[in-house]
Amino acid sequence: MKIAWLGLGNMGSVMAARALAAGHELVLYNRTRKKAEGLLERGARFAETPGGAVTGAELVVTMLADDAALRDVLEAGGALDAMAPDSVHVSMSTISPALAQELAARHAARRVGFVGAPVFGRPDAAAAGKLFVLTGGDPAAVSRAQPLFEALAQKVLSLGPAPEAAHLTKVLGNFMLLSSVKALAEALDVAHSSGLAPQALLEALTGSVFSAPFYAGYGKLLVEQNFDRPAAFTVGLAKKDLDLAVSAARRVDAPLPTAMTVLDKLEELLGAGSAQQDVTAIGRFTKP
Repeated sequence: MKIAWLGLGNMGSVMAARALAAGHELVLYNRTRKKAEGLLERGARFAETPGGAVTGAELVVTMLADDAALRDVLEAGGALDAMAPDSVHVSMSTISPALAQELAARHAARRVGFVGAPVFGRPDAAAAGKLFVLTGGDPAAVSRAQPLFEALAQKVLSLGPAPEAAHLTKVLGNFMLLSSVKALAEALDVAHSSGLAPQALLEALTGSVFSAPFYAGYGKLLVEQNFDRPAAFTVGLAKKDLDLAVSAARRVDAPLPTAMTVLDKLEELLGAGSAQQDVTAIGRFTKP
């Protein structure tokens, strides 16, 4: 399948590599060509503009940082105008449900399919093909993207025919993830300050009522207290995602008070210049 891939950040580059290894033909676009070099060595091609990448593609995958970046490649970059009728745009970025709803209508007017397909999982899960893909869109369009999903995901979960439903689920899931990281960090901090080894607490929790792999994975990072490692999910992106969840809640007058506590901590870290640190930096222990 001929796929235009727009966006080669921490997640996008790993996902594109999986698609390429599965035998798909990839034409890449990224603001900086350097991030594409490894994929080019394996047979992908590079386009100098988003519109150039999209021309002739069956699927167009966007994996970009935020709403503004997506609008930029679609509008100023010419990608939307260059999409062929009956092609399908697979929106895998974490974007606002409102933008997904708007784009669904704009694509339909051009006879282009639009599928919301954000993912749950960090880069290591992407590399192993173990992501969870959330889909929203016309069933025929979702079916067109299924070969791609098979290369990327351990499970595909349908949220129905509305692309914005998939993106709403993603931002609410990230709200829950970030809130859980903060709660776990606070518990580990109390243990550390009390003289109980944080690792012992983590093992007790994950060996009983908190056995989900999420707690073990993030708990290990929190216990290590190494916030200078390469970030899989940065403080800056976490703040953006939580803002999207709060915005979605406000649109329907349903408050997210827990989110505000986490936002306060993220804003504190941003003010300290920690935008590129891993989000587990919200769990720095109070005492050395």
